[in-house]
Amino acid sequence: MLVKDKLVFITGGARGIGREIALAFAKEGADVAVCDVNEEALSEVQNQIEEFSRKALILKVDVTDLGQVEACTNKILDKFGKID
Repeated sequence: MLVKDKLVFITGGARGIGREIALAFAKEGADVAVCDVNEEALSEVQNQIEEFSRKALILKVDVTDLGQVEACTNKILDKFGKID
């Protein structure tokens, strides 16, 4: 439970390894912010994170666009006040 009540930010978290990492953190008690370009898959991940009674913030972001990454980071900080 080293991550209990921490805020984790996962990029590419809608599918594959990123999704599994996001869910593993949620299972261990972390709140999770997840960004990806696949909005439909992001919604599924959000539901799965919330099944662990954890907070989730999903954001459609193209990480190759610095402006989108900065805006995403600001939204996470606005909602959670931190990124651990």
